[in-house]
Amino acid sequence: MKLLKKMQLAVLLICCGSILFAQETAYIDGTFSSEQKGDRYYDLSYYLKAKDFYIKALNKNTDNKSLHLKLARCYIGLGDIQNAKSHYTKSIDAHDATPLDFLNYAESLMTCKEYEEALKWFKVYQLNHPADIRVKNRIEGIQQREKFYRNKEMHKVNPAGFNSDKTDFPIRFYDNKIVFASNRGKPKALQLTDGRDETAFLDLYIMNEGNPVKFEPFNTSLHDGPLTFFDSGNKAVVTTSHKGWGNILKNTEKVNLKMVTYTKTANKWQYEKEFTYNNPSYSVGYPFYDKINHVLYFSSDMPGGRGGADLYTSTFENGEWSVPKNLEIVNTEGDELFPFVSKTGVLYFTSNGWQGLGGFDIYKTNLRQKEIKILNLGFPVNTETDDFALVLDESDEKGYISSNRKGGTGGDDIYLLNINYHPVEFWLSDKTTGELLEGKFTITDNITAKEPEIITEDKKVVLNAVNERAYTVKAEKEGYVSNEIVYHATNNKDTVTIPLTKDEKLATIVVNNLNGSVVYQVNEEVFRKVDPLSTSNSQPLFEINNLYFNFDSNVIESYEELQKIATLLSQFKHIKIEVITYCDEFGSFAYNDYLAEKRARKIVDYLLKKEISPNRIKVTALGKRQLFNLCKPSPCGKKEHRENRRAEFILYE
Repeated sequence: MKLLKKMQLAVLLICCGSILFAQETAYIDGTFSSEQKGDRYYDLSYYLKAKDFYIKALNKNTDNKSLHLKLARCYIGLGDIQNAKSHYTKSIDAHDATPLDFLNYAESLMTCKEYEEALKWFKVYQLNHPADIRVKNRIEGIQQREKFYRNKEMHKVNPAGFNSDKTDFPIRFYDNKIVFASNRGKPKALQLTDGRDETAFLDLYIMNEGNPVKFEPFNTSLHDGPLTFFDSGNKAVVTTSHKGWGNILKNTEKVNLKMVTYTKTANKWQYEKEFTYNNPSYSVGYPFYDKINHVLYFSSDMPGGRGGADLYTSTFENGEWSVPKNLEIVNTEGDELFPFVSKTGVLYFTSNGWQGLGGFDIYKTNLRQKEIKILNLGFPVNTETDDFALVLDESDEKGYISSNRKGGTGGDDIYLLNINYHPVEFWLSDKTTGELLEGKFTITDNITAKEPEIITEDKKVVLNAVNERAYTVKAEKEGYVSNEIVYHATNNKDTVTIPLTKDEKLATIVVNNLNGSVVYQVNEEVFRKVDPLSTSNSQPLFEINNLYFNFDSNVIESYEELQKIATLLSQFKHIKIEVITYCDEFGSFAYNDYLAEKRARKIVDYLLKKEISPNRIKVTALGKRQLFNLCKPSPCGKKEHRENRRAEFILYE
């Protein structure tokens, strides 16, 4: 992401392979030592040339920490994080190392997955900048990084088929075709290149019948990048460079980004005017127009922001753009770039200032919520390297991202993104009146046994449920009997209303053992095996089935029933439980007694983790005694053997 993330450009003019800034470069090359030449090129942001001269100087003095430090800074400018980290390691204790070097070193360590060392240097930087929210987020992200891998099934990421060996990243869909930026073009005579690494400038391309073609007339002689469309697709806002050729030929100053407007007339795009709030002293770019809410999102490092590049909004009123508003809730001291808003109002953006895996990550938030949460999309969308520029098609289920992760074709590559989840709304209602209630939801992923992120909106919660996955949803409200369901996610959006019955102090439990002999008595009434068992208002509460184990193992086939038991014991504090474990007919009595004890211990450990007191748990391990299926005179099949490898439960007061 090195081409645009700094939001500033320095340019060189190439003509037949020679630099036209001959006087400037001849003066540098002919007058100074290698280190001094490197210093002057670095000051011009010509990182590639500066690097070469620093290496020459370092060859004569390999232990010079100051030279290693300067090389590290060059590699940061070039986006070569591995080499930056290597040279920082040799120089970070140099007398001229600055807090910014500490920060860059910490970031490079994150990208190289050296998280504990990165944590150390973030804390060193924090000593000088205790109020820096970005560093606080980075530290918390490292300490909690396992959570970014919890829901990796929610997204599928695969390389796109049109990457080059240069930089490519997606911009926008236009007429159901993907528009992207790339510097795949080779510099030609009288063509500008980026002075930092002497590569071609970015141009816009569009996929046309499987082939990338330049998206004219939006391309200029400098960088041309993110664009967006508004006014029913008849207007476009395009990011480009602030200065034209005439000014560049006169000097080598840094060039900022700006936005310009094009209008389509008679199916032909024509330049219209500059964005009202452009300014040569700072950058404005990365536009996205939310056509549902009629809001333009963009990024800028204009004065008055949090730091780095911030996200701003503006509306188009009476032919003019309103004064930009800083989107404070998402901005950090780092850079926030590439805004994109889905049809459902979810804002996606790229940042290096929130909790993440390293480099730039992609985040999302729903600005309609009362309590705004910034969520990292996690792996595999995000990695320890730069991941950025998410765009979705009209379905909000497919799109593209860009990344410089390992295994790519070029510097930054485009990846096809498939969203493998759908939002599910959960509501509470009074079973008798149908009135919607405000209560508490606890949702557990039945595969990971962890609680996924949920969004709370008024009386409902929204879960992004992974397709084909089961979730246990517990609904609670004071004065009502709690209810728990198992929700099986489909491939579609869904709305689920969970009815609650007012608490009449009547609890009903059924333990559905194979022999049907277990009984639980409440309020002087005896309930045996009935289906379904309910309160006086016919509200089903609990039905508990046997647990089953894998062959010759204490591995439980499914934790769904065990979760029900834990929920029941948590709700009814006076109830105790006896766990009875069995084995099949294979092996000796002694071995099966041992195996049954292991199986019982597995169940007990689970209940203890759910904070069930050990004083409420009794264990009986019967091994292969009391087989449910005797397997005589006819031999048992797999089903019968499985039924023997079971755990039964007795509930009592």
